[in-house]
Amino acid sequence: MRIFTLITLLILTAGIAHAAEGAPRKKTIQAMGGIPINISAWGMSQDTFDLSVMLIAGRIEQLEAMMSTYRDDSEISRINRGERLAQLPPELSGLIHKSLGISVSTGGAFDITVQPLVQLWKSSATADRLPAAEEVAEVMSVVGYRHVSMEPGGVPEFDTPGVMLDLGGIAKGYFADEAVELLARGGATRAIVDCGGDVRTWQRPRSAAGGVDPKLFRVAINHPLRPGERLGVIELEQGAVVTSGNYERFYEIGGRRYCHIFDPRTGWPVEGVYSVTLLAPTGLEADALATAVFVMGPEDAPAYIEDHPDLEAVIAIDDGDGGMEVYISPGLIERFKLVSPG
Repeated sequence: MRIFTLITLLILTAGIAHAAEGAPRKKTIQAMGGIPINISAWGMSQDTFDLSVMLIAGRIEQLEAMMSTYRDDSEISRINRGERLAQLPPELSGLIHKSLGISVSTGGAFDITVQPLVQLWKSSATADRLPAAEEVAEVMSVVGYRHVSMEPGGVPEFDTPGVMLDLGGIAKGYFADEAVELLARGGATRAIVDCGGDVRTWQRPRSAAGGVDPKLFRVAINHPLRPGERLGVIELEQGAVVTSGNYERFYEIGGRRYCHIFDPRTGWPVEGVYSVTLLAPTGLEADALATAVFVMGPEDAPAYIEDHPDLEAVIAIDDGDGGMEVYISPGLIERFKLVSPG
């Protein structure tokens, strides 16, 4: 599962507003039961911006109707109930196929079939009872992307009853991608969208009609051990920034806190990692891969990041002595300012 509230935006207008663009237009809308989506755009009239925001709200509602596991009538819920659908909306089929691809590429550290595991831990936390190893093992028999087969453009098929899909691990990142796309179509020169903590930035390329000189967006990361303090600030021209963490949401069972992020390969909460902030070209990728890198942990995550040159990460881990160590990927060192390292 994901943590949605770990990113805060810092000095969004500093150094990025061109004189001809003026101040950014800003608005906040709600999605997915109250998650705030903060929208900022430059180079747009108020009327055009308002129209784009209206289109964004409608677009997100359309996506929720297909993707949400909280809506009984969504295609995902129907699939999870065992209904055999002849076809899916092409976009939904593509999102499922993309999520399966990320599940494969991360070796299951991100897994689209994690829903039964989430349900088990939620019910256990409600009952204030740690799930037995046998219960976890039973649920794990239907968790794993290898249970799913799917052709591009097709409908997913399961090799055993009880498998369930969950697109929650990519939803907010994809919503942010779609919002930025609509702002770009509406004539924005720059835009930044914060969808419940998943941050997506965009600038019109200099080579394009109406293009602009690239400026820097700045995104701050909260300190996982010091509430109210920042760990550091990332500078970027374009792309997405998403953080997964263990300190703002957790399960408490028997007086002990358990991480809200599970390893889909074992069925148990991840230990030893405080937070992962991941930079990727798109919100969808950053959303999924922030979780995957969190699950990989300090042993496997650095190698994965280094094998994917379009990714960068800041990883805060338990040093085993009550403190914290911070890993910064090589390509991010010049763009990340560590504010409070201890």
